[in-house]
Amino acid sequence: MKKIVTAISILLLFGACEREFLAVKPSSNIIRPQTLEDLERLLDYDLVINVNGALQRLASDEYYIPTPQIWQGLFSSTQRNAYLWNADLYEGETNIKDWDNLYTAIFYANSVLEELDRIGGTDQTRINDIRGRALFVRAYSLFDLLNTFAPFYDVTTAATDLGVPIRLSADINQVEKRATVQACYDRILTDLNDAVNLLVTERPAQIRTRQSKTAAYAMLAKVYLYMADFAKAAASADACLRLYPVITDFNTVALDTDQPFQWNNDDVIYYTTQVLDYTTTSGVGTLTGNYIGMDTVLLDLYDATDLRPQVFFNKNAQGRYYRKMMFGSTGVNLYPFTGLASDEIYLIKAESLARTGNLSDATETLLQLLRKRFPAGYDFGIDDLTKNALIERILLERRKELVWRSTRWSDLKRLYKLGVDTTLTRKLGDDVYLLPMNDARIVFPIPDNEMIHLH
Repeated sequence: MKKIVTAISILLLFGACEREFLAVKPSSNIIRPQTLEDLERLLDYDLVINVNGALQRLASDEYYIPTPQIWQGLFSSTQRNAYLWNADLYEGETNIKDWDNLYTAIFYANSVLEELDRIGGTDQTRINDIRGRALFVRAYSLFDLLNTFAPFYDVTTAATDLGVPIRLSADINQVEKRATVQACYDRILTDLNDAVNLLVTERPAQIRTRQSKTAAYAMLAKVYLYMADFAKAAASADACLRLYPVITDFNTVALDTDQPFQWNNDDVIYYTTQVLDYTTTSGVGTLTGNYIGMDTVLLDLYDATDLRPQVFFNKNAQGRYYRKMMFGSTGVNLYPFTGLASDEIYLIKAESLARTGNLSDATETLLQLLRKRFPAGYDFGIDDLTKNALIERILLERRKELVWRSTRWSDLKRLYKLGVDTTLTRKLGDDVYLLPMNDARIVFPIPDNEMIHLH
C-alpha cells in the first residue's frame, strides 16, 4: 500500500463539510493537501488534535462510585476495571481511545510535516509556524501516551524502561517497536525546543486550540517537572509566564452557576479535552452526579474561605458533589479540560523554585496564584515556611487547584519517585481495593490488539 496522506484541499470548495471530511478514515485515494492553508486546517481539526486520554482520570482518587449497582451498570469493561485497578483492564475490548486517538493526532502531525516539505513556498515565517505547530502536537500527544502506558520517568532506569513507539512517519505500514522511556523524553524535548524556536504566535491565540510559543514553554515546564529537572522546569515556567502571566481572579467569578467559565477563559494557554468516552465517570456537569461523587477526603482539604469549592463543585439531589463545567466547557460539552493553563504553570514554577532552594521566589509565585483564589486580605501564613513545609503546601495547593485536569495520577507516580509513598483505597459495597504506588497496575497496559505488532 502506498503512503497514506491526509488532505483537505476539497474544503476550499466544501468548507461546510470540514468535520465530516476530516473524520473519514484515511485512505490512499484521498486528495493530498496543496497549500499551506490546507496544512493549517489539519492542525485546527480539534476533534483529532486537541485530545488527551481518560484512563488516568478513571483510575484516580478524585471521585467515588456510590454503589456496586452503579458500577456494574457502567458502559464498558474498561471503565469498570479502571476504577478498581483490575489487571485485566480491557477484557478483550479494542479501539481504546487513549491509544488510538493520540496516535491519530501524531499521524496528523507527521502528515503535516511531510507535506510541508513537499509543498514548500516562499513564506518562510508561515512555514516555520506550521512546522512548530506540528512538532508541538507530536510532542504533546507522545507525552500523554507515555504517561499512560509506560513507567514513570526515573533517571536511573529510563534508558532501559520500555516506553511507547515513537512514530516520525505518516506511513502506516512502517511499524515502530517500543522505544525506551529516555528515547521518548528525548524526542519530546527535541520537538518542543524546536517548536519554541519556530512558532510565530507568542501569546495564546484567540482560538485557544491553536499552539503558541507560550504553550510550548508551558509544556517544557511540565516535561521537566516530570523528569525532576527542577532548574529547567522553573526556567521554562518563568519563560511562559513572562509571555502570559494572566490568572483569573475567582473573586470575580459567578459562584451560583454550573457554568462559571467562558469558552475562551483567560487562564487557558492551550485547550484540550479528554477523548470522547467514559462520560459518566470522568465528565463534568450534573449528569455525572448520577454516577459518581467527588472524593470526600479531597473536599475536606479546602479551607472554609477558599473560593475554589464554590467555583469547582456543586451538590446534586442525592447529596453528592460533582465537578462543574471547566475551562472551555459549554452546556453541550460534558468532557473536562485537560490542557495547559496559567494556574498550573504558577504551581510548577513555585514547586521547582522551592525544590532548588529559592524559597522567597517560590513563596511569592505561589501567592500570585492564591491571592486570586481567596478573598482579599486573607492571611496565608506561608512567609516563613521551611523548604519541606513550603513544598508540602505547594503540593497541597496543586491537588486542590488541578482537580479533574488529568494531573493527579501522574502526580502520584512522580511523587512516589521523590519519596512520597501513597496507597490508594477504594471501597465498593463491602469490598475494599488497594493500590500501592509500587504496583505494576500503576502503568496501564498497552491494548492487546496493539501489543501483537510491538514484539
